[in-house]
Amino acid sequence: MKKEIIFTSSYSSQLGALISLSKYFKNNELKNQLTKIIIFHISSKGDTKCSYSCFIDNGFNILSPNYQFIVIKINNILKRLVLLFLISLLKILGLNNRFSIWEPSPNWVKRLFYYRNINLNIFKNYFHNIKYYGDGFLCLSQTGIPFWLNKDKLSIESNYKKSIFYYFYNLNSSINKKHKYIQIESFYIKNILNKLTAKSEKIICRKYKNLIIFPLTTFFETNRSTLESEISLYVDYLNKKVNKVTDNILIKPHPGNLEIKINLLIKRLETQNFNIINNRFQEDQIIKLPLKVIPLELLCSILIKKININEKDIKLALNSNATLSTSYLFPEIKCLKPFGEKLIYKYIKEEFTKKRMLQEKILIKKINQNKI
Repeated sequence: MKKEIIFTSSYSSQLGALISLSKYFKNNELKNQLTKIIIFHISSKGDTKCSYSCFIDNGFNILSPNYQFIVIKINNILKRLVLLFLISLLKILGLNNRFSIWEPSPNWVKRLFYYRNINLNIFKNYFHNIKYYGDGFLCLSQTGIPFWLNKDKLSIESNYKKSIFYYFYNLNSSINKKHKYIQIESFYIKNILNKLTAKSEKIICRKYKNLIIFPLTTFFETNRSTLESEISLYVDYLNKKVNKVTDNILIKPHPGNLEIKINLLIKRLETQNFNIINNRFQEDQIIKLPLKVIPLELLCSILIKKININEKDIKLALNSNATLSTSYLFPEIKCLKPFGEKLIYKYIKEEFTKKRMLQEKILIKKINQNKI
């Protein structure tokens, strides 16, 4: 029996891992083989108790009943230290290469064992020939931290020469030819998302017309702005982009957002007469997961399949990587331009403005390339 070990965290990351596993098993004709999959579910800011498991919810739907899932929750410091001991022991006993290992991106597992800038790693590397499934949702990432947050310039080390990268989209323009890259097609991902919504009961009692999905970022949580500055940024942006009479806005929180920020923003927007539909959305019980937990890509699939919203009736603010992948999956959704230089330089701390503008430039370029 072949054993796969998956290191993962957020629900979006888990979904990306499942899709990559599905592609891997299909490409290697392993679809009908009995396989045991061990998932180390690492806590995240948006899910500190590891309460939401995409593997438990959707593992059998995406793969098949032939697979056995063992989900191990790593949701406190003690469990993380036990995990460190376990993978170190595998290394010492020479058993580390007997498993098929999956991580979101290079150095991801090593970063789990830093405590207040103290490196607790016993070895430089625990595994070789690792398969990567993307930072966030299937984003090709060759470093452990996105460039707009990372202060270091990390490069792929020599031990990654035989690694395989599964991905849907790539923020950077170049790909290192030394490594093997397997791109997962848009239709393949959409077929899987459709599987997850096929049994959902359709809701037709309410019309969600002129819908604008507004994903939030983590400017405040990552100390790139104050709380007031981030909220003011959003309000200024929406005042320029939204028709308060006809448009309905669904605020899509980031998994790492603090509840106080979400609530303050919604309250501020409602006092300025924006049509915020978050409460109505929750009353209709359109999704079982909290809105901040569900991946944006899956949310849009549910809106289209479960509520029969036409893609052309949805607008999406191009605020993050998730908006880019969502646009690729649903090309008829109209993308609103990012915040722009004027608002970024007004509300974001100076040391982060250049990287943010570079990120927005890349997002716009990738969207335009996809529309050609």
